[in-house]
Amino acid sequence: MVSRESIVNALLYCFLIFVLFSGYLFIDYSDNRLNQNFTIRAMVLIGVFLYLVVSLAIVNARLDKLPIELYIFLAFFVYVVGVSIVSNAFLEYISPVIRYLIYFLAFLLAYQAGRSYSLLRSTVLLVSILMLIQCLLDIILERGLNINNAWRIGGSVGSAIGFSAILYIILIFSFYFLIREKTFQWMILTPLLFLGILLTATRSVTFASLVSLPVIYIMSRRNIQSKVFSLLVGSILFFLSIYLILQFSEIGSRVDVDSLDGDSSTLYRLYIFNTYFSNVSLFDLFFGLGLGGFPGWFEVVTGESGIAPHSELLWLISEGGVIGVILLSVAYFSFVVRFFLESKAVKIDRELAYTTLFLVFSPQLAFQLANPLYFYQVNIVTAVLLGLVYREYRYLKFRQG
Repeated sequence: MVSRESIVNALLYCFLIFVLFSGYLFIDYSDNRLNQNFTIRAMVLIGVFLYLVVSLAIVNARLDKLPIELYIFLAFFVYVVGVSIVSNAFLEYISPVIRYLIYFLAFLLAYQAGRSYSLLRSTVLLVSILMLIQCLLDIILERGLNINNAWRIGGSVGSAIGFSAILYIILIFSFYFLIREKTFQWMILTPLLFLGILLTATRSVTFASLVSLPVIYIMSRRNIQSKVFSLLVGSILFFLSIYLILQFSEIGSRVDVDSLDGDSSTLYRLYIFNTYFSNVSLFDLFFGLGLGGFPGWFEVVTGESGIAPHSELLWLISEGGVIGVILLSVAYFSFVVRFFLESKAVKIDRELAYTTLFLVFSPQLAFQLANPLYFYQVNIVTAVLLGLVYREYRYLKFRQG
């Protein structure tokens, strides 16, 4: 008889394979432009949602003992949906509502796993291979875009920024297994994933990767001598990597142009920030514009349509308002308490705790200027990894109790 754990694993693997390749169904490149079929994209999202609902019914999902952070996130979700219903048109907020529900259900499916360390390991391995396959396909088929004086790949996401975000997320977990196991496969996969990020020519995510990996390693060391030595070696490797990247990668080309003509992407982000804070009312600042509310508001103010916040912080403040910021801040604080103040009692290893820290805070650290969270693939991978880590935490806590 097939065990419940095996069914969960199979459903999760099939789900991830489809999600990570689903973009090929609705995006294509022509004349150095990305084209999307939004009708097919909507159908894909609805199909993913239904798949998760059916999967959770098949495994008879257990909803007891869910982490409190999830309930806080749900409170944030209910709040912004309420604001959206009052303030925005149905078509403006229905898509983000479906995406949020998908992330919640993806977390729940991963949370149904048993002792999840082995599943976490195999999931990271699977996603790493799938992402590298997409990198290889883009290179062979010359499937990329010339943007900001750089040739940039986007995989099935269709966006260099969104694709780099998934690569970053899976990179830090690949690095975690490299630290813990020191096996050949992780020694190969980890640098290849970083190379994939370089091929996207996404500066902020590349820099975040160069900072995150040594910081995770240094913070997880047990004694001060090891920390100091790791800091010295890591600093040398960091500056050497920066030099090599600027000299021999597409990122160097972007920096060269920006130094001569000004950084157009950064200047445009500053323009969006200035426009928002110069024109937003106190009411909208406090309560938020609701899901999908920013593009419409920005068009009314400037006449420019289809403009996203281009910053995770601005997205959160503009759509969630001060109340939304407070709710998510409480969730972040609860996470820190769980994984760091309780980590010794639970005996979750330090490397995994710090890796999860970078995963949870990546929107406000690595992705602050990239703003990739519109792309559902990024958030789904994040939700699945978080579900597996929380399940491992729950297992260890139960064993200690």
